[in-house]
Amino acid sequence: MDRKIIFSTLLHVLGTVCHSSSADTPENALVPRTEIVENGRLAENWSDKLPHSTEDVDLSGLGLETVKLTTFAKFDELNAVNLSSNKLSSTSEIAIAVERVKPLTLDLSHNDLGLTIYRENTLLLFDAIKYFWSINLSHNRVHGLEIDFDVVHLNLSNNEIKCHNRIKQHRFHSDEIYVATLDLSHNLINCQSKLFSAHISKLDMSYNKLDGIGPELFEGLRGLVELNITHNNIRYIHPRAFVNKTYMTKLNLHSNHLRNVYSLVFRSTYSLRFVDLSANRLTYTHWYDAYPQLENTSSTEVGVYVFDDNHKRYPFITEDIN
Repeated sequence: MDRKIIFSTLLHVLGTVCHSSSADTPENALVPRTEIVENGRLAENWSDKLPHSTEDVDLSGLGLETVKLTTFAKFDELNAVNLSSNKLSSTSEIAIAVERVKPLTLDLSHNDLGLTIYRENTLLLFDAIKYFWSINLSHNRVHGLEIDFDVVHLNLSNNEIKCHNRIKQHRFHSDEIYVATLDLSHNLINCQSKLFSAHISKLDMSYNKLDGIGPELFEGLRGLVELNITHNNIRYIHPRAFVNKTYMTKLNLHSNHLRNVYSLVFRSTYSLRFVDLSANRLTYTHWYDAYPQLENTSSTEVGVYVFDDNHKRYPFITEDIN
């Protein structure tokens, strides 16, 4: 048989198979995600197609305005609940809906939480949940927050917090809230109050409005390991600002307004291994003359970055100090 005839026959057969298979619609085809929403609420049967053993539920980007008490009634427990990029404004509704499934990870970013005319604290309280691995409240309108649970990673970035003393624990007993990693970047913070948890090991307060670092700001944070306060308006650091920060290994002060730093600032930062002071108003000469205190750190190779006299970023290590 001619090769052209064979080839055309094969094309005809393949075309017929492909056409017939694409024309058939499986009876159990999934309904598009947007069709499970009715007037800003989830449809009653939204979870029918999800198995009872589901661990992660993603309801992001659906335009939800509210969640019901029975939203997650089908599930016993969930590992993660994602409600980001919606139009939710009530944390009390969210708390009631999710507390029965006890998720370890809760994403509430990119909503309208905290959007009130009175600018009071946002209450995120759970009767049945006392521990989270991660809660993301970034990109909301939060001015203050009261919580009654422990959380390893708490993200409050890109909100409207003017002072971190508006973040409080809401517990009837005296046990302190545990937070290990706290992100307060991209807010409006310009105050020197103590932080609400002494257990913070990693703190990001970059892109705020701090004009200095007083002795109270990081007081009590004995376990602080990493501190990022870049892109503020910091002009001074109090000599006792980092007292008892013996575990701090990384300090980033990039892009501030520092002209000098008193050497006693680093007298108890024995574990410090990285300091970034670039994009300030310091010079290499100032650093070399003023900071022999870092010679007493546990490492002889502490990376320090400043601008030299030619305005170039200059790596400098403490073993160069005589």
